[in-house]
Amino acid sequence: MHEQLWYSFRYTFLSGLLFYSIFHTYLRLKLESTGAVTPPHPEKPQVDMLEIKDEKGKIRLELPAESILCFEATGNYVTIHISENEKQRKELVRNNMKSIVSAFSEYGFTQCHRSYMVRLGAVSQVRKTGNGSAASLKGSDLVIPVSRTYTASFSEAIRAHGNMAEA
Repeated sequence: MHEQLWYSFRYTFLSGLLFYSIFHTYLRLKLESTGAVTPPHPEKPQVDMLEIKDEKGKIRLELPAESILCFEATGNYVTIHISENEKQRKELVRNNMKSIVSAFSEYGFTQCHRSYMVRLGAVSQVRKTGNGSAASLKGSDLVIPVSRTYTASFSEAIRAHGNMAEA
């Protein structure tokens, strides 16, 4: 008799638990899909790995977007200023600025000068200079010129990104 009572209790409990877990999952998914509730453990955001190609389309570097400070055009080459683990380095790739601008504009980079394209998240300050403006980059002693041609679009991009105030 005692054994039958135990089996009855166990199956009733497990049936209730099964019903509860299905119902709870259904409600959670329903609320998440409507945007009313966010998942309890949001996924870690993925770091965009950028493939930097040379002029022939061959991949020369693969870097996280957050490690690139800026691109600098130097003749037929582009110098990539990189900051990783508080250390800075440069990489040189044979390519032109036009290709770099078209490839990386969608990743939070914007052109500020004929020869420079910066990552908006790396800009710490923009200040007026005698012949235009200059952008300082976080964690770097680099000062990037902002030409008059790109001042309006660069300022708009900085405001839209909202990571710092203009001086």
